[in-house]
Amino acid sequence: MFENLQLADFGNRIPSLTFEVIADAVAPDVGAIARALAPDVVTGAGPEQAVAGYVAAGDTAAAALGTLSALGGAWLVPDGRAMRLADRLDADAALTLDEDATVVESRRPIETVPRTLALSYYDPARDYQLGVQQARRGGGGWRDEAVELPMVLNAVDARGAADAALRRAERGRITRQVTLDATAIGIAPGAAVRGEGTGLWRVTRASVEGHRVTLDLVPGAVAPVLMGAADAGRGTVAADIVVGATRLIAAELPALDDRLAGEPSLTVFAAGEAAGWRQATVLLSRDDGASWDVAGTTAAPAVMGTLTAALPRAPGTLEDRTGTIEVTLAHDAMQLEAITDRARDRGGNLALVGEELIQFGDAVQVTPRRWRLSRLWRARRGTVAAAHATDTRFVLIEREAMLVVPLAGAEPGATVRLLASGVGDVAGPVAAAATLTGVSVAPPSPVRLRGARRADGTVALSWTRRSRLGWYWRDGAEVPLGEESERYLVTIEDGGAVRTIATGTPDLIVAVGSAPVVVSVRQQGNVAASAAAMLTI
Repeated sequence: MFENLQLADFGNRIPSLTFEVIADAVAPDVGAIARALAPDVVTGAGPEQAVAGYVAAGDTAAAALGTLSALGGAWLVPDGRAMRLADRLDADAALTLDEDATVVESRRPIETVPRTLALSYYDPARDYQLGVQQARRGGGGWRDEAVELPMVLNAVDARGAADAALRRAERGRITRQVTLDATAIGIAPGAAVRGEGTGLWRVTRASVEGHRVTLDLVPGAVAPVLMGAADAGRGTVAADIVVGATRLIAAELPALDDRLAGEPSLTVFAAGEAAGWRQATVLLSRDDGASWDVAGTTAAPAVMGTLTAALPRAPGTLEDRTGTIEVTLAHDAMQLEAITDRARDRGGNLALVGEELIQFGDAVQVTPRRWRLSRLWRARRGTVAAAHATDTRFVLIEREAMLVVPLAGAEPGATVRLLASGVGDVAGPVAAAATLTGVSVAPPSPVRLRGARRADGTVALSWTRRSRLGWYWRDGAEVPLGEESERYLVTIEDGGAVRTIATGTPDLIVAVGSAPVVVSVRQQGNVAASAAAMLTI
């Protein structure tokens, strides 16, 4: 327990803490662990199999007891007001069935029994990393099963436990039900029953109906098997590599698929300044730092960096074969690659440069950290082609590297602040901020805005809408609307006067004066309006 722990240096959150736990010199047995987990519930000696340690990883007592039972082949039976963990039958007190007792035997198909059973455990011979021992049976069937034991075992004991568990599963497919008279009313679950020439059986359920007692039986305990040598394998110790401080990028992105978002969102990318960086905790504030909420843990490290040379503006209608992106990545281990046009058409090599989404076809490594990217497709997903200066941010858009944070109720113009804290951030949390534009929920701005003055003093305007859906335009048909209805807001600046007109069609005729007129058109979406298409007439 920690009292008065100062959290200001950790972004006002509980930091990650690492402890080394030294085990007692005396190895406990399974029964002792069970009694320690539930001292007021479990009684009796229980399985005597010794283990070198037990890892209680947030399990409830019931779940932990189930795991312990699986290891020792034990079961819980009533013992007054408590339960007794037993792993053997009392043969001397066994009920012997009469020859005329009604016995019904059931046998489940062999396919219900695993063909192989892989048991994972913590192996001291592998520096307490996970080890796996596998037991296999002959015969039919196809299922493979994996069992995770949160215990410290040596390889021989683990192999024996796997083998015993598999043999119990094989024997357990045979069950019996026996019907007796009322003299058997005192038989309880856990009791032993001996059949003619069939050995001991264990009662799992006893029910009374009228003057008859029905007992459900399973085969008795599997005897331990002396195991030969078992190989623990060789532990893989992680290299001692530099983690590095966190780099953080937050951006509001348009939809990257054909699903309509119903609320704004912010996408967070993070990486480290060295290859050992893995993740960081992200805090988010929507009130300029007055309060902070946990936004989650960063996704896989993103490939990110900054431009080392300016990138001129180029149209998004043709492939840019003259412009190149010169980028320096955060560390040497980050990689980019060239792809085919077909892979690019499927969305590959999409990157955020400033606020513009760009795809690239070729990637050439100039130095360990510096790359030259060419064959550019500009202004992707409705973003705007722009000129980008040196030091502009660059991040490769990959699904596994994205933490998407929903921002219900957020409006365009709002600023969101973030703090990220990872193991390598010894100087304190890393800050980032993003101002929302609504691009995550708004349709793209209209295009091909045109206007023509007419002799009667009006201007005829027309434009082409775009959509949040149908980016892979393969059938030649008009892209879907993607909104509940088609609506536009047209703003006219005419001689100092400003007026806004709503229309439901991509055209408009409006009376204007003789001075130059500035026209802007926005498409109104379900949640937000698009950026404006602008024209001066």
